Amino acid sequence: MAIINGTSGNDIRVGTLGADTMNGLGGNDTLVGLAGNDVLNGDAVLGPYGNDNLIGGAGNDTLNGRGGNDWLIGGTGNDILNGGTGIDTADYSSRSIHGIGYVGATAAVTVNLNITGSQNTGGSGFDTLSSIENVSGTNFNDTLIGNGASNVLAGLGGHDTLDGRAGNDRLEGGDGNDILTGGDGNDTLNGGNGNDTIFGNSGNDRLTGGAGADSLTSGVGSNVFVYTAVSDSPAGGGRDTIQDFVASFDDIDLRGVDADATQAGNQAFTFIGSNPFSNFFGIYNPGELRFANGVLQGNTDFDGAAEFEIAFANGGSTLTINDLLL
Repeated sequence: MAIINGTSGNDIRVGTLGADTMNGLGGNDTLVGLAGNDVLNGDAVLGPYGNDNLIGGAGNDTLNGRGGNDWLIGGTGNDILNGGTGIDTADYSSRSIHGIGYVGATAAVTVNLNITGSQNTGGSGFDTLSSIENVSGTNFNDTLIGNGASNVLAGLGGHDTLDGRAGNDRLEGGDGNDILTGGDGNDTLNGGNGNDTIFGNSGNDRLTGGAGADSLTSGVGSNVFVYTAVSDSPAGGGRDTIQDFVASFDDIDLRGVDADATQAGNQAFTFIGSNPFSNFFGIYNPGELRFANGVLQGNTDFDGAAEFEIAFANGGSTLTINDLLL
């Protein structure tokens, strides 16, 4: 058994193949336990003393973040992750920190921040999470569930299910066909790549489908549907569907979309109501946005076909310029 101490500075300490006790002391430290049943302490005392990376590795490890905003990676084994004060993250992915690679879960994980005792994560053993605000998943099909705090849940790869529950949460689907549910609070929901299904539920939410043919349901509240590129909702079968748009309460934010591909920079759309795209001797005016028959269409070049479309399942018959952020 080894006792490995850091300094008051920013340290990187790597343990042994045995059962180690590692103390970061001050600074923003990275502690790597390797094999064995290790105890990793980010700081000497409670308080905002350092934002630490604690990597358990193999074995049944105890990770104590204590002060600061810490990143806790239990690795394989049945681990105890105690974030302490600050905004702390339990990470089940496989990645590298400061050039040190580590292996996270070996299969999909299910992590519920409402459970205070030991929980079967599936792909990463029986873990006990305490004072953890955020969870980062894997490239498998994960289920991540928040609690009453303001959580960040990141699905990464795979077809994930993310549920923020109460609090003002941020849900990041990543790659795959994900299901995101905001729950209570004012949530930010980003589907990422894939054909995602997003539910805002209650609160004033921001819903971004990202790439893929997404289904967006805002729920109650004053909500914003955000688009940042034509590729977020291309015309035809790849377009998004907004299930429950309520005029005068919800908004469509298109300020990040370049409405005119023929010019440099990010050009804004011009809304022309239900009129057809402007045509001058067969040359059409790029940058026009029209709404008819339950579909919002944008033309970004000189032809008469829309490159950008959003479908409204409820028809969106009362959508006006006042519902658009251009």
